[in-house]
Amino acid sequence: MTYLISMKIIYALHRFLPRFFSGTETYTYYLAKEMERRGHEVQIFCAEEVNKGTDCRITAQSDIYNGLRVHRINFNRKKAADIIRFSYDNPIISDYFESLLSAIQPDLIHITSFLNLSMAILDPIKRGAIPTVFTATDYWCFCPKTNFLDFDGRLCTTADVKRCLACLISSSPLFERVMKKLRVSSLGLAKLFMVLGWLPGTKKNPYIKGIKALEERTHVILEKLKYVDLIITPTPNLQKFFLTAGLLPEKILFSENGLNVKRLKKHNYHLSENPLRFGYIGLLAQLKGVDVLIRAFTNLPSSNHASLSIYGDDSHFPHYAQKVKKLAQKNPAIFFLGTFHPDKLGEKLADIDVLIVPSVCYENAPTVISEAFAAGIPVVGSDVPGISCLVKDEVNGLLFARGDEQALTRCLARLLQEPDLLPRLRKNVPEVKSIQENGHELEEIYYKLIKKQTKIAPTMT
Repeated sequence: MTYLISMKIIYALHRFLPRFFSGTETYTYYLAKEMERRGHEVQIFCAEEVNKGTDCRITAQSDIYNGLRVHRINFNRKKAADIIRFSYDNPIISDYFESLLSAIQPDLIHITSFLNLSMAILDPIKRGAIPTVFTATDYWCFCPKTNFLDFDGRLCTTADVKRCLACLISSSPLFERVMKKLRVSSLGLAKLFMVLGWLPGTKKNPYIKGIKALEERTHVILEKLKYVDLIITPTPNLQKFFLTAGLLPEKILFSENGLNVKRLKKHNYHLSENPLRFGYIGLLAQLKGVDVLIRAFTNLPSSNHASLSIYGDDSHFPHYAQKVKKLAQKNPAIFFLGTFHPDKLGEKLADIDVLIVPSVCYENAPTVISEAFAAGIPVVGSDVPGISCLVKDEVNGLLFARGDEQALTRCLARLLQEPDLLPRLRKNVPEVKSIQENGHELEEIYYKLIKKQTKIAPTMT
């Protein structure tokens, strides 16, 4: 079915290229370009900086990135009257976004991340009765940290106020610099704040003020999600979260994200006498389990003929990056190769035989796994939700227990010692959805939502 009507579409997300290019940013970019190719007018709305500046007032800028108009906002959330509440319900963003909507007059809005923007962007959308799609690219709606990785390194599945507060305390620079070294427990501090909250004169403390904000977070988010016409989840696991939360099943669609497969060529396996090339592509962060990977690789017997290439940005968590580099410094077969532009992904994957995804947190269909599959590369990954739905153990890859470096070592050793294993896994690497297929699917959805809203059928041929 071909439509003759051009739509005005805004894609909204937490941050955007060129400074930021993780899975959500690149997916949104290629989807926006696909919709532009289909004849639609597309613009981007995102947050650029949320922790800089003298106050929480918004400064804005607009630029063109590869033909796309990008509206970027900057503010300092740390200066907000209620820091934790503003993280999910920021009225300042709501006011600014309303003025932007008035100027652009979009036909539809597609949100790919509420992080940094908060749920408040839905308020002017509701007032303007604008059809809205939300693709959930992480677990932010259910976990303030987005990944269910607890402050003590354990996984959790529910938002408990006390433990959420402990997580936020543990991620503060003061706790990292001082309290952690003094062996002060973030959970103990959370309990103390919850007791002190009953005392007069303590209400202005950001953590004490944040207790009530955390108590109300889930309710506010779920209520505002009712303004969204359709929620798309790339994994069945995340779909279950929304269903369990009580949202209408007909408003939740499981559908995998598309990839720009044209930039990914099928991998040509190198000769067996060359080293087996393991690779990691992603953030250098503890939640990604890079330290687990390095220890596991180092545990391989020195006689094994293998190398490990690590691609990742070390600027977000510099202390952790320094730690893992120190961990690897005595192993000459481990290479830290920095980061690269998304357009270079194809050539970087061409230098990898097996991709390792050792995350210790919940994942939501990591884009890098699908990208590896598109290039014909098997994946070794942690057996956690979001990875295990893509990587089928002994079929298109291998799974190992979360955080278990010895189990990961065994997986790597098998690939080195069993000559038929890698070719067998390569044969079963699945086809992935292209961004063109995804664009066609979403275009149909967009038109149906607009038609439902306006009650006017688009002209069709």
